[in-house]
Amino acid sequence: MTAKSLPRSEIISEIAHNLPFSGIATSSDEVCEGDLFLALRGAHRDGSTFICEALAKGASFAVSETISAARTIRCRSSVGLLYALARARMKEVAPRVVAVTGSVGKSTYLAYARSLFEDKLRLHYPSGNYNTDVGVPMTILAMPSSTELLLLEMGARRPGEIARLSLLAKPHVAVITRIGHSHLESFGDLAGVLRAKSEILLGLRDQGTLILNQDDPLLFKWSRGTDCRRIGVSLTDPRADLLLKEDKDGKSLSLKFKDQESAKIELEKRGEASELAAALAAATALCLGFTQDEVAFKLSKCRAPAMRQELIWHGGILYIMDAYNASPESAAAALKLLQKADVSGRRIALLGDMQELGCDSEALHFSLGAYAFRAGVTDLYCIGSLARKIAEGAAAKGLARERIRLFSIDEKEKLCAALKQDLTEGDALLLKASRALGLESVLSILTK
Repeated sequence: MTAKSLPRSEIISEIAHNLPFSGIATSSDEVCEGDLFLALRGAHRDGSTFICEALAKGASFAVSETISAARTIRCRSSVGLLYALARARMKEVAPRVVAVTGSVGKSTYLAYARSLFEDKLRLHYPSGNYNTDVGVPMTILAMPSSTELLLLEMGARRPGEIARLSLLAKPHVAVITRIGHSHLESFGDLAGVLRAKSEILLGLRDQGTLILNQDDPLLFKWSRGTDCRRIGVSLTDPRADLLLKEDKDGKSLSLKFKDQESAKIELEKRGEASELAAALAAATALCLGFTQDEVAFKLSKCRAPAMRQELIWHGGILYIMDAYNASPESAAAALKLLQKADVSGRRIALLGDMQELGCDSEALHFSLGAYAFRAGVTDLYCIGSLARKIAEGAAAKGLARERIRLFSIDEKEKLCAALKQDLTEGDALLLKASRALGLESVLSILTK
């Protein structure tokens, strides 16, 4: 990612005067002519080893923590410089800022938010999964001068990261999607995850608004102790500030905000996770001055991103593709969607590893298998290093062992062959695993 049109004079005026640059790159693969190459030093490699390559590709000069040489400036902290530039860019453009965090659903929320705002506001948002301590400031630096609304996604692998990002961006609206079992190796338990996600309030501006998922009991209980303006969003609780629920006909949704009359929405059906993301985006739009009718109209035209509870019909078989990422909470939501699928045949699940669950990983995969049986899965395919634990959980609850098949990550061809032979018209197949397992390749083969 390269950031353009940077305000250089306020931060490094001497360097800018002597070595002008047109943008910033943190990867030598993305260097453009005239860029500053910021050689970041990570846990496993030092970007300084790529300085020669970056200069050869046209970088004006490089900044490094370890090297001082021709066309290379040594500084105490490359990341510190990156944040200083990002702070200056925020001051220069001064957009309204919406920041989202949570264990699941962030990118789906952003997709709905973009659809709601892009026709009415000059919008800037991450191009890809730029939600890290480097990705967020790079997103800010890439922001055009005309930006009116900046959408940011904030993730964290350890405590303190979201606090730093929030203090950098100073959001007008902070959104928390859900507290779930993610990065438990760093956060320990759900309370630790909640503490990390709640750091987003540290940078919230005076008179700012917190929008949260009221259906998450841990998140809702915590929010009652906050002193900022709050908007609670729900799919079930009529006491929530914003309620998005399915109408009796089962074909549309009704959106009700506070005391206003409900508005009908013909939302693309994908399941509770997508509906929650749409509801959070609707609350954001209403908070920013949109009318309820405007929101309902725009939501009816929204489409959720690929690989998130995506429904694909092919050859009389319903494929539910939900393998952009996985956690126990998102896996349970996907299994609920499979359970409700309008099919005449079997409900088959292909479940794989959920990553970054720490010492609870085996127990949570066992629980996933047990939940799959309770959700009505008739046939279970398991893939990955923890496939056996998923299978054990399903078998312990009563799924016949002949209905369970195990595959290693290297046996995708064998898996695809087995599924092709097994699937028949009228069946539904759910594909759910962490992104690293690449289940989109399985879907591609099955739907050729």
